[in-house]
Amino acid sequence: MKIALITENSQAAKNGIIHDALTTVAEPFGHDVFNYGMYTAEDSASLTYVMNGLLAGILLNSKAADFVVTGCGTGMGSMLACNSMPGVFCGLVIDPTDAFLFNQINAGNAISMPYAKGFGWAAELNLQDCYRKLFENEAGAGYPRERAEVIDAVLAERLETVVPAIMREQGIAMWVLMAREYFEEPVIATMLDGQSMSARRRTILVFHDPGEGQPVERLTVSRYGLGDLFEAAWEPGTQPDQWQAVADIVALDIALPRNATAWQEILPADLAAQSIHSLYYGHFFCHVFHQDYIVRRGVDPLTFEHRIWALLDERGAEYPAEHNVGHLYRAKPALERFYRAIDPRNQCNPGIGQTARARYWGDEHKEAAGP
Repeated sequence: MKIALITENSQAAKNGIIHDALTTVAEPFGHDVFNYGMYTAEDSASLTYVMNGLLAGILLNSKAADFVVTGCGTGMGSMLACNSMPGVFCGLVIDPTDAFLFNQINAGNAISMPYAKGFGWAAELNLQDCYRKLFENEAGAGYPRERAEVIDAVLAERLETVVPAIMREQGIAMWVLMAREYFEEPVIATMLDGQSMSARRRTILVFHDPGEGQPVERLTVSRYGLGDLFEAAWEPGTQPDQWQAVADIVALDIALPRNATAWQEILPADLAAQSIHSLYYGHFFCHVFHQDYIVRRGVDPLTFEHRIWALLDERGAEYPAEHNVGHLYRAKPALERFYRAIDPRNQCNPGIGQTARARYWGDEHKEAAGP
């Protein structure tokens, strides 16, 4: 990655020492270091720590740099200035432990160091140790393994006992938690394992209670699981849309015959097993109903819907009842004749109701005659 070094005016004389220590560590890891000054105390352009923060924001948001190393006398001023900029997440690093934990847990994109405190004999060795702990491991890997194991054990017990008990007490069959990197959802942070500790790009957790005494399913809609706590439930190669992978919903609006008395639908056992929930709601004093089905993972929603259509045909229902057929439903013969009559050239909405898409409805003689 591209590492930018920015030195505040009160510590400009130390720029060379800092730059040498940084390049000594970073370059063997394959990183490029760019020195943005100040280079010496005599530079005509003086950088205050406020300017450090502004420059860090410009470099990171423009992608000119991937990481910023800066500092001032105490490190505090530069850190606060950096964190006032959008997209900059700066930590105060004094010793190698700070550097290790900042990389492992916080995974920010900038650090500020105190160059006027404890910067004495062998100061460059402390700098090198800090930079080594900062760049030698993957960022965001989580707490040290031994601590992560304790965190995960406590969390696993809560997920196995507390969460199912609360869901069943409150009558919740499915609980979905979502968070985005740097825009954390407070509850989701309590659900992540010790190696994660924060959302990655977009994190979606799903708790599903299948009922009948079965264990609550714990899924993460990502290509990787979260430790042994959440099973991965997304294959981008099959379903590129992460949101769509959360659950497929089959939605219908139907009209029952006016003399129908069996309003409540009873699904065949095999279809009922393929759905998590069925929701039915209707209009007041009306035979129009909306029927929604949340299907289980791995169930093809289109195949499921076509099975429902067959059941509706047996009941003499009309669908869709409130909306046009669009391109999803097949237009019945009377409706197709109407479309042909009002649009003889088939130019307004070719293919509506799964009809012909060709001009003149595929009539070669009219097509040859032209307009």
